[in-house]
Amino acid sequence: MSEKKEVVIRNKRRCLLILRPSLRLAPGVNRVSVEEFNKAKEHYGFQKFLDAGYISIQNREEILDVDIDNDGNATVKEQSLKNLDSKKAIKAVNLEKDAAILQRWLEQEERASVKSAIERRLEVLLPTDM
Repeated sequence: MSEKKEVVIRNKRRCLLILRPSLRLAPGVNRVSVEEFNKAKEHYGFQKFLDAGYISIQNREEILDVDIDNDGNATVKEQSLKNLDSKKAIKAVNLEKDAAILQRWLEQEERASVKSAIERRLEVLLPTDM
């Protein structure tokens, strides 16, 4: 059985980046298959986005303790930011794109700087209609 791997691409912009009709990068962390990543690398805008700093390719495992199963699915072992120092916790918050996880972290978090980062991230992910 072949092992499916994922590539983590971080969209640093506050807008959707479209590299191919089938690959849209939302703000924050995006997980894509190696096959899709290899196709995206051939897109004329990919290198421009990378050079401009709009996107970066990174290992989420460096930020949080993550298990990747044989199907390439990531499972966060550390369900709390409490064991991370403030700098790493804020970095993890800024990379997370799942609002439910952010809400859970907000309820658990006691540090003002980290709570503020979570609230700002939620504003990006869940903009209010005004």
